[in-house]
This record gives sequence, structure tokens and C-alpha cells, in this order.
Amino acid sequence: MNHRNVLLFVAIAYGLTWLVLLGLNSLGDGAGTWTGYFLTMLYRWGPAIAAAIVARQVYGSTREPLGLSSLDQMHGKWFFAGLGWALGAFLLALGLIGLLGNAAGLPGLGKLDLDSVRALARVMPEGTEGAPSIPDWMMNMPGWSLLMAMLLIQFLLGSTLYLAYTYGEELGWRGFLLQETKVLGYWKGNLVLGLLAGIWYLPFVIQGDLYAGPVVWGCFTMVVFQISLTFPLTYFARKSGHPLTAAAIQGIWGAVASILPMFLVGQNPFVGSMAGVLGMVICWLTTAVIAWRDPMFIQSYPAVSYQIPAAEAES
Repeated sequence: MNHRNVLLFVAIAYGLTWLVLLGLNSLGDGAGTWTGYFLTMLYRWGPAIAAAIVARQVYGSTREPLGLSSLDQMHGKWFFAGLGWALGAFLLALGLIGLLGNAAGLPGLGKLDLDSVRALARVMPEGTEGAPSIPDWMMNMPGWSLLMAMLLIQFLLGSTLYLAYTYGEELGWRGFLLQETKVLGYWKGNLVLGLLAGIWYLPFVIQGDLYAGPVVWGCFTMVVFQISLTFPLTYFARKSGHPLTAAAIQGIWGAVASILPMFLVGQNPFVGSMAGVLGMVICWLTTAVIAWRDPMFIQSYPAVSYQIPAAEAES
């Protein structure tokens, strides 16, 4: 691993994005203006900008150093497998909460509550009675129907609109930084990658955007979660041949995770959220399956280029 390249990337990515965040916070109520939207986009694209600067300076190119194969060279099967995994992770989370929360009463996970009126009231502070904008047909929907409808909407948003944010992140993490750390191997390389990405997310935690609880616990949870998520993200990105896959997974994961608190009661956000212990367990289970089912991927991880071999693309 070229420590100079990694340190230079981290210094620019952290410095640029955190400086932008200070400007965004200074806007106050103006964060919802076009200036605020621009700064938010700039913040999320900070890793990509840092990666492009370092790659251009060191390698004279941004294509291969950022893992950018042509989109027509992507292994479509693995791209859609990644999207399916992101959706399946949410469904598995529901199953685990129902089994370990509702049935076993495990503390912290919370319990599924599929009452549509109560679910809608949780996202409207004034409650459904004071929210005439919510149509009656929505409040009268069966709980499972409302959950599945919202899941579909969030899945579509996560795999399309949210890509405008997550792609900028992933060109840095699963693009440039993956290329620089892969020499360490699958386990050590992704540990470093996940740690650095987790630290980058800490301003979201400090601002109270992700966890409702002690900031120290929030920062620790975010770093461990990002490390856990990195192993599956890297797998699907490398198997598909493009960091766009990791960006789509990130977008879907974040989008569908946002609806989970609507249908839970008694949840501890550090335990029963998709960015908490629940999400970590899902990532660890996935990583265990990867190690079991595809050991050749792990063994060849340092040597295999990001772009998929032509023979595999044609199979």
C-alpha cells in the first residue's frame, strides 16, 4: 500500500468535505436553499474530488485509479445481485426483528407495529388528526401494504435519485481507496477502507442526524457499522466491475432504512437500526457467506484488477 497516496487522499477528502460542512451549517435556515443543496452535493462528492486530484497527480489519469471500467463492461448479473442484496437486507432485518424482538423480546431491537395510523403518526409530529394532507385511504391501508408500498418507493429512490450523492462517495471509497488498499488483501484492506470511511461519516453523527443518543456511542457505532458494511460492498463492486454497484447499494440501504423506525416501537437506534447492531449482523452474515461460497475471490483479491476479465463478462 502506498501510504503517501492514501494519506494525501484522506487529507483532501476530510479537509474539503468538513470545510464544506462548516459552510453548510453556517447557513442555518438557509440550508434548504439552492446554495444549501449545492454544498450538500459538494460534501457528498468530496471523496470523488479528492480521489480525482490524487489520481491525476500521481498516475496522470482518473480512469483506472478510480476503478472506472466502461458501463458496457459491467457484469450486469452482479450489479443486480447487489441491488437485490440491499433489498434483501431490509427484509432480513424485518424477519430478525419479528423473531428476536416480537417473539423473543430481545431488548433494543424493538417490536414491529404494523398499525398504519400509528406508523404515519410517527413521521408526523402532530399526529394524523392534525395532518389533513395524509389521505384517508393511506391511513386505512393494511400495515403490510403500507410497508411494502413505502419499501418500493424508497427502493426506487435509493437506486436512482440517491445515486447523485452516493456515487460521489463511492468513487473515493470503493474506487480510488479500494485500488490503493487491495494489496493488503480482502480482510486487512477492507478494515482500513471501512475505518477511514467511517471516520468521514462522523460529522453526520455529531450533528445528530443519524442516532438519537450519546454522541460518543454514535461515533463508535458508525465506525463499526461502516467497517462491517465495507466487506459486502467491496465484494459486489469488484464482482460487477464498477463502483457504481456500491453506490446503488448505499443509496438503497440508506433509503429503505429510513422507513424502519415508522414500524417499530421500543427501538434502541444503536441496536435495532440498519446502521446499528442489526445492520452489522446482516453484514457479518453476508461476509461469512462470501468467505464460504467464494474463497477464490478472497484469495485473488490483491491481484485481480477492478475491471472484470473479458472472459467472465462474456459468460
